[in-house]
Amino acid sequence: MNCLEFRKKLLADPRAPTSDLRAHRDLCPECTVFAGRIERMEQALTEAVLIEPPEGLAARILLRRSLVDGPSVRAPPRRHFLALAASVATASIGLGAFLMWRRGEEVDSAVARELVAHLLGAHPPGLGAQVRRVPEADVVGLLARAGFGTRGSLGEVANGWPCEFRQQPIAHFLMAANPVTALVLPFDFVRRAQLFFGAGISGILAPCAHGTLALLTAFTGGREVDLEPLVERFQSAIISA
Repeated sequence: MNCLEFRKKLLADPRAPTSDLRAHRDLCPECTVFAGRIERMEQALTEAVLIEPPEGLAARILLRRSLVDGPSVRAPPRRHFLALAASVATASIGLGAFLMWRRGEEVDSAVARELVAHLLGAHPPGLGAQVRRVPEADVVGLLARAGFGTRGSLGEVANGWPCEFRQQPIAHFLMAANPVTALVLPFDFVRRAQLFFGAGISGILAPCAHGTLALLTAFTGGREVDLEPLVERFQSAIISA
């Protein structure tokens, strides 16, 4: 047996070396070193699989699996999220060709266009305009107006509005931790989470109680906001009234 054959056979099954492999290793110093490296790598892999996974990892994997990669349309980055609202006329030009859904399924992209149009539309100052934080009682009230209850906190909300969408009351929140807008809608738009991109905005639609949660954020040119933890938080906290 030569060195090439030894290494190919050892890599094929490093855990069960045959007698001819052991004989060659004992006679060849270079292959002895190689076999030692493979043995250490196998030991490291064995130890790695014994590490306990982080809490909640399974739920995150299931959510991510529903967001299958596919084609997307990305617009140039925006410097600030509020700049989008300040340039409604410019952004609305792209709404006609807005959003290729990330999944290859047939879905109503008109919903996404309407949601972005709502986001970019004019709004009054909002419940958190003066204090930069909406009290928990007001958050609960906005959700109740839209037909939802709560069993937990949504997190810190910077502003909130009692809006309407397709002539139905919805809850409109601006989250404090990240530049993310959350719309809680009493419409059954999706059966599972759907990602979309376009017009300088990325978003996700996900089932939430009897309705739909829409999260929207802007491309900033830097690291994108991870929306999945926020989806999980809303789904855990919101129930049907």
